[in-house]
Amino acid sequence: MLHLLVVSSLFMLALSAPLPSQLVEVPQLICSRNIETIKDLLVFYGTSYVAHAISVPSGEVGRYTKRAAIRFSFPYTSIISFFLPFGGLARSILLINQQLKWRKKHLHAALVHGTLLLLARTEGWAPSETEDEFVYVKIPPAYYGCEKYMDGEIPRWHAAFHIDNDHEEDSHWEVDQNDYLLHGEQRLPEGYTLAVPSDKTTTEHILDQTIQEPHKIQIHRSTNTLKIFSAIIQIGAAIFTLSLPEPDQFSRWGYAAYALSVIPYALMSAVNMACTAIVGDQSSGHILRTHILEEAERRPGGLFDGTVGRLREASKLCGTQAASGYTAVKLRLETMHSNGEVVRVVSVNDGKSIKKFIHSPGSTPRRDQLIIFKISAISHDGPLSEEQQDPAPDGDLGIHSHSSAVLEDSQVKSLAHSASGKTYFRRGETEHASREEIVAISSALFIVTCIPYALLYVITRFRAGSSTVVQRAAMMAWLAADQLAAFTTLLVWVIRAKWGRVVPSWVHYLFVVIFMIPAGFGLVMVVQMYLEEKNFGPSSCTNSTAS
Repeated sequence: MLHLLVVSSLFMLALSAPLPSQLVEVPQLICSRNIETIKDLLVFYGTSYVAHAISVPSGEVGRYTKRAAIRFSFPYTSIISFFLPFGGLARSILLINQQLKWRKKHLHAALVHGTLLLLARTEGWAPSETEDEFVYVKIPPAYYGCEKYMDGEIPRWHAAFHIDNDHEEDSHWEVDQNDYLLHGEQRLPEGYTLAVPSDKTTTEHILDQTIQEPHKIQIHRSTNTLKIFSAIIQIGAAIFTLSLPEPDQFSRWGYAAYALSVIPYALMSAVNMACTAIVGDQSSGHILRTHILEEAERRPGGLFDGTVGRLREASKLCGTQAASGYTAVKLRLETMHSNGEVVRVVSVNDGKSIKKFIHSPGSTPRRDQLIIFKISAISHDGPLSEEQQDPAPDGDLGIHSHSSAVLEDSQVKSLAHSASGKTYFRRGETEHASREEIVAISSALFIVTCIPYALLYVITRFRAGSSTVVQRAAMMAWLAADQLAAFTTLLVWVIRAKWGRVVPSWVHYLFVVIFMIPAGFGLVMVVQMYLEEKNFGPSSCTNSTAS
């Protein structure tokens, strides 16, 4: 007990002792001047960089349209644009170009912007149990060796239905309808899923061939006033920053002055504002009415309200052969009884005969007793045929939509393969860009990305001032990386639009990440120069206390 009293007494004496003088002189950072400087810095960042990121248009281009109508989309474009404003330049120019190109055809515009979705069959698809159904299938040769159905007999052959992935594996992505903002109401029956077009040629073919007067369909687009307002704020703040800088900022920092960093952001905000005004926002995705959707609508539990498009009448003549090589047959799933067991049987009417097959998904019959019918996931009459696989004249792989007529056999043999031996799908106008289009877009992008250098020369004559080599290198590397990011996006689009090649997403993202590194250093350098110019630090607090 005594030792506790001794320790307590010593502790109280230590607390009452005067503090050493050196502790009083600890540098102080928290004071009104420094707090005001931090507030000003946050306002500068918010009006110069964050406001621009908010103004980024919501549409999509190229093959990255899976995210356009998604319900909870990660704002990756805004984040990239915060670091690299020109990173979205090619994207905004392409959006404007696509909208002007398809301004009279709203369905095509929705397709290229990623807000037109489809219904697709899945591997779990099976014929209807309630009615005869006309379905185009790829009939295998073994089918013709099967005997006709005799009343009362249990078939010895088995049938399975597989999605034709040989021709459609790149045509669409299967997605969860709950992840997307969709116009209307949808209830999907078993065997069907929502799909986003990937290679838009297939969807364009469906649209042009099956929809009545697609050019008369109107899809509402709203103007996002928040994005336009954010762009106006950013442009106004940039003009204020450049016209009313600190008295000696340009002479002190030269062409590395942090105020000059707002130029690319202001230019991109102007482009974004034009893009938002011209392209607009589609607040939800729209589902295209197709024959496969109507097939699903007839199934128990199928409901599709608010779809777009009015279908042309499809052929309902058994035995009709489509350009794809698929044949129209009448299918129906039936139930038979054998030795007290229930057997599910699919009836196939090809117009010449009726044949029946055991249908038992999940079973493993002998291969010589299995007939596999291929079906298309999204095209009711089969996928694009081999007759539609050929490079266009003069090495131009793009075609106009009216060029998709069926070719003669001799033409197929001579055109089906390119000189390199690779086979290509003919691409429609939504996937195609002419040389003039590419030159115009590239020129616009080049001009916009060169404007910052011209303004740097006009304002500073590229004088270094008192800036350090590190400061100048950081700011110029940021601007160069910004330009490269713009041209990388353009290159990815040109490769796909002109040559039909797809650059893997990870390659594009890798380059973006690499370009964001110098951008990050540039943003840090802005903070360093801003705080140094405002005399942020202990000296500000000392002077404030003295005054």
